[in-house]
Amino acid sequence: MPDTRQLMRQELGGGFGRRLRQKRLELGYSVDKLAEMAQLGRAQIVRIERGEGGDAGIATVAMIASGLGVSPGWLAFGAD
Repeated sequence: MPDTRQLMRQELGGGFGRRLRQKRLELGYSVDKLAEMAQLGRAQIVRIERGEGGDAGIATVAMIASGLGVSPGWLAFGAD
């Protein structure tokens, strides 16, 4: 049985990645630009967008949300 952290990553993976990519493209940001703005590695952004979770925890979600100018709740779960 998967642990709670693994389930959280899976839950965030799909919708989180789709919303991240959608907003990034709307803003015209490259993966590199977003990674720089969010102070994260490019590979982590790519993994998240692919739905692989990218070891996204609360701090990661908040950093990406700040870089995109959206709320962490919307980015992580589609809700404000």
